[in-house]
Amino acid sequence: MNIIMIFLIAVGWIAFGLLLYVGGNMIYEAINENSFEYRFDPSSNKVLFSLSTATSIDALAVGVTFAFLQFNIILPILLIGIATFSITLFGVYIGKRISSVFGKKVEIFSGLMLIGIGIKILIEHLYLQNESLIHLSDGW
Repeated sequence: MNIIMIFLIAVGWIAFGLLLYVGGNMIYEAINENSFEYRFDPSSNKVLFSLSTATSIDALAVGVTFAFLQFNIILPILLIGIATFSITLFGVYIGKRISSVFGKKVEIFSGLMLIGIGIKILIEHLYLQNESLIHLSDGW
């Protein structure tokens, strides 16, 4: 197994772990009403860094792949950046509107969404690992 494959496998587990941690904290804080001493703050630098790392780790893998393809990556980078920014902005707008109506239920749902994204990333990376091992055993 080469270093790139090891890196791609590790990336999936890291993203899963970070999203599971942040999503789990969101759910715990929404359910546990007695936590006056500590309140989970999704806008804190620590949480934002964890979320941005976990959700951008796939972009790192895409960037490495683009580097191996040896073509001009400016247009794909711009399109990916614009799409990511637009979807995130829309998500924040919708989240603010919905949270004012549904309150803590939205916080629980958001935590479940983050955990779901983490599971999706992990499954994709485990599938990639399995496919690569099959190709390696075929002499790829």
